[in-house]
Formats: sequence, structure tokens, C-alpha cells
Amino acid sequence: MAGGDLELALPIIREGIRHKSVYPSWSAIRCAERLGRRAKALAPELFPLLKSDDREIRLAAARALATMGDVARPGVAVMAELLKTDD
Repeated sequence: MAGGDLELALPIIREGIRHKSVYPSWSAIRCAERLGRRAKALAPELFPLLKSDDREIRLAAARALATMGDVARPGVAVMAELLKTDD
């Protein structure tokens, strides 16, 4: 991964996560996933997305949180419930 100033990148990624359109939001979530633990400050933005109406957003949020370590624990129960659904 290329270097850069994470403190400058996180607000931009956060804005993308909050975007109303699916693709920009999904792309930003994938960025958070690639950053893993370094993006743990974004976890609070990802938790609500576990309940998104969009399946791809839910999956991307779960994958991103899975890379963040202990900070993802509050989302584990929601992720477990998602495993019980057909979607």
C-alpha cells in the first residue's frame, strides 16, 4: 500500500462512507477495509451499515470491521444475526 498521511485520508474516507449513493459509499468502505486497524476510528461509521438495505454495503461493512480487531466487537452480534438471514 502506498504511504500517505492517514490523518488527512480518514476524514475523506468518512465522508465517502456517509455518501447517499451506493458506489461511493462502497468504495470508501473498501478503503477502510484495506487500512484495517489503522482505520479503527471509522468503526462507528460502519456499525450502522451492518443494517443497510443494500446487501453489498452490509457485506463490505462487515469485511471492513473484521480487519479492525477489537474495535469491531460491538458489531459481532449484528454480524451473527446477518448469518441467519437468506440475504
